[in-house]
Amino acid sequence: YVMIRPAGMAVGPPIGVRRVTNPAFPLEITITDSDCMLKERQISSESELQLQARLSLSGTPAASPGDWESETVVVPLDVDGPVELSLSRQVQ
Repeated sequence: YVMIRPAGMAVGPPIGVRRVTNPAFPLEITITDSDCMLKERQISSESELQLQARLSLSGTPAASPGDWESETVVVPLDVDGPVELSLSRQVQ
């Protein structure tokens, strides 16, 4: 999963989520408004985004012990080039 939040939003549901089934690493994806959870809240309306990746062992987007996740990265919406998220810490 890749969770997409407005910059500065620490809790609550993300504005967008991308589920990737059977990922092959390294993985490259493009985030768009089609990843929005609510059509009235578009990703493209934000100036900065918080991105986090999670490898879910249970198949659900909520963090569970044993899952692997990345640090949260804040990027401007108009970032030019790839953003790297590394699954470097295990959820306890």
